[in-house]
Amino acid sequence: MENLINCEKLIVEETNNPQLDNDQIESSNFSQDVLDGKDEIPFPEESLPKTLRSYCQLVADSYCVPIEFPAVAGLFACAVANGSSNRLLNGPYENLTIFWNLILADTGKQKTPPQKEMLKPIFNRDKESQKIYKEKLKEYLSLNKKEMTKGSIPEKKQFLLSDVTLESSNWQHKFNGGNGVGIYSDEITRYLG
Repeated sequence: MENLINCEKLIVEETNNPQLDNDQIESSNFSQDVLDGKDEIPFPEESLPKTLRSYCQLVADSYCVPIEFPAVAGLFACAVANGSSNRLLNGPYENLTIFWNLILADTGKQKTPPQKEMLKPIFNRDKESQKIYKEKLKEYLSLNKKEMTKGSIPEKKQFLLSDVTLESSNWQHKFNGGNGVGIYSDEITRYLG
């Protein structure tokens, strides 16, 4: 699935289009389905941007899972990548892309692999950031004490966090300049702690 990075660029380009046509945004019958008490409400895949939808379908077909498994992770990845770059203005309110999600399915239903596939570009970005941080830290530690006082301790930029405290996630968000942090876990018990 090496095309994911190219797909990520296309998704960002498509979702950053400020000239969205109202015809492109299809309304969902979700609210009415809930009111009607339907047990199964279909995932509104037609509301996804075309590039994201086609990639989610590819991942879903590859792992033999419903499209909502990769789609939910894909939306989460887009929200993390977007950070505070784009906001939805609704009258006097300004909304960031804060995206809470949870996939509930029985054990062994292949929830984790499609999620990891959709988050791979962000995992890779974090690995690259870790390498840069280690290089800068090594340089910093090689300085003498006088030079250390002039400089600052390098900080690691990270976009996906797991097994973190509220304090450390707030610190990381601040260090990232408010540009997106995702807290990711493939098990709900980590959130309930």
